[in-house]
Amino acid sequence: MTASIVKRSIAALLAQVALPVGAAVAQPSRVISLNLCTDQLLLALADRSAIASVTHLARDCTISAHCRDAAGVPINYGTAEEMIATQPDLVLAGRYTTRPAVDIAHKLGMRVLDLNPGKLTG
Repeated sequence: MTASIVKRSIAALLAQVALPVGAAVAQPSRVISLNLCTDQLLLALADRSAIASVTHLARDCTISAHCRDAAGVPINYGTAEEMIATQPDLVLAGRYTTRPAVDIAHKLGMRVLDLNPGKLTG
């Protein structure tokens, strides 16, 4: 399987997980990631123009496989204030994300894709 087929397959899977059955929702154009793991997925799968920001950890080449891809992409520190200021149409989060920011995203009605090992919720 070629890399582009794998990339399209994973992107399609994420799109299906993020949307309720039968929902007609526009493709996100301002995505913020609040977790290093979701940074990796976002940097690998999304068009650069759709990335609003990734965590500061995404640029650390000792822990980020896509640190070079993160160069030039705006960064965040996982705060609710940064998230709100970004005005994202999709928030990517994970188990080790700053939970207060995720809770506020939910309270504000933002679309949140919470990726946890072994469990996916949207």
